[in-house]
Amino acid sequence: ALSNGKEALSNGKEALSNGKEMLSNGKEAPVVVSKPSTAQYTSLKTSTTDDWVVQGEAFDRYQQEGHIVNNVLELVTNMQGARGEVGALVDMYDHSLQTATRARRGCADSETIVCALLHDIGEILSCTNHGEIPAALLRPYITPQNHWVLSNHEVFQAYFFLDKCGGDKDLRDKVKEYAAAGIKEGHPYYDACAKFCLEYDQPSFDPNYDSDALESFIPLVEEVLSRKPYWWEPKDKAEEDLDCKARLA
Repeated sequence: ALSNGKEALSNGKEALSNGKEMLSNGKEAPVVVSKPSTAQYTSLKTSTTDDWVVQGEAFDRYQQEGHIVNNVLELVTNMQGARGEVGALVDMYDHSLQTATRARRGCADSETIVCALLHDIGEILSCTNHGEIPAALLRPYITPQNHWVLSNHEVFQAYFFLDKCGGDKDLRDKVKEYAAAGIKEGHPYYDACAKFCLEYDQPSFDPNYDSDALESFIPLVEEVLSRKPYWWEPKDKAEEDLDCKARLA
């Protein structure tokens, strides 16, 4: 009996060291996982400072656990198969991987590669202004130049096909807003967008192209989305002159 008692004591210590609790009947107790605190407001105007501390911590945890990156990548995988077939030889998922792969193999920086991967996530949502969708998503994390490239790439892409549809392929050189901002050939934004479309986007409808796997781009997406929002705002800029969304961040 004594030896059995010692054995039981030894087993009990081992169970304790493993972080397990034992019930009196010798069975392992269920592990109780406490639910994170939840803000208690039912309308924003009744919320408290404590509520926002709780919710801020919850959102930080959500981001740290990778949910935002996964949600963004799902915008790409959603274009695979029937949901991304728009009459081309490849679906929009393959087109996105091709574009990102060409950017990487063309020695583009990581930010531009991420822009290439996500540039057409709006294609199956709103074709004629689809560039504004990834541009809005990535705006806090990317340079103003790359934001402009994403927003306007469909206008520059039209250079390669719009004449075949009865339109003006030189539209990019006739946009009043561009002219008013001084954006023309030789301007960094213009040249970056022209390069993006010529070298990465317009040739990426080849069903025989050997694209890199989506998984290979995940670290790049993680890096870009982990940046401080609106990092590109000058540090010495007066608060009242900051982008209004930066003042919310």
